[in-house]
Amino acid sequence: MDGIDFIFILAHSILSLAGIFLNLLLIYIGVHHSPDKIRTYAALILNFAFSDLIICIMNFLIQKRNNVQQSLLTFGAYSLLYSFCYRYYILMRPPPSRRNVLIVLALVYLPCFSQLCLSLFIESPSEEMVKIFDDAFPQYDSRNLTICGIKDNTLLLPKLVITHGIFAVLPLYAIIFIFRYKIVKKMKGVMPVRSETKSMQKQFLKALTYQTLIPIITLFAMFFFGIGHNQMFKHKATEYATPIFLLVTPVVSPLTSLYFVHPYKHKLQSLLSGDRPPQKTISVSTCETSTIR
Repeated sequence: MDGIDFIFILAHSILSLAGIFLNLLLIYIGVHHSPDKIRTYAALILNFAFSDLIICIMNFLIQKRNNVQQSLLTFGAYSLLYSFCYRYYILMRPPPSRRNVLIVLALVYLPCFSQLCLSLFIESPSEEMVKIFDDAFPQYDSRNLTICGIKDNTLLLPKLVITHGIFAVLPLYAIIFIFRYKIVKKMKGVMPVRSETKSMQKQFLKALTYQTLIPIITLFAMFFFGIGHNQMFKHKATEYATPIFLLVTPVVSPLTSLYFVHPYKHKLQSLLSGDRPPQKTISVSTCETSTIR
């Protein structure tokens, strides 16, 4: 292992551990310290945290960059759209039950679950991929390496998986920004809600907006992948850059909820400062009464 390998593997491990810590922190605060008025929506926040946690754990243990990670990254776009739909829905109607929210969330996951299942069956045998790898990259030693991939991505199933994993995100983001526009327009109008509720809506909207912008970082991953794939420039740094930039999104994403959602932010500040919650004290006073006979 040379210096470049060590630096990028170390950076990958540090990012993965940071993501594991931040997502576990968000899960802890979301489960144990969500106010009653946001407990239903907290299920969607926890959905993001659990998905990002799985990605970070897999990156730390095996640096897996296909299949599960790709399906969860795509699911993140679906989850963002679902969250914006939820915010828009409750501006006009009472919030749904948590049970209904989770049922719809399971239905939303079905396309990504199908993508995951298909991706597990389209991989070519390892022996074929090793031969292709050795022919394409003779400067690398493929011994003691796990090499997987797709020999022919022009077949129907690989096309379906790749198309859904990459190009489905574009229309999803277009719909997300439409819903965001509608939410902002609705909130600027006359809303028969309390100022406290309106403030909470703004907090969630700001968190979701930043959470939507974070995946733009993956454009750098696509850029470096394109450079290597088209053999425009070959260097270990550009090869490592692709998985590094893909990992940034699940690491940074929990910070949006921890910072912009005030109940979570206040709890995080109390944890960092070491403040203990005030203990409730009950005082009992006794008094003597005299009866005049």
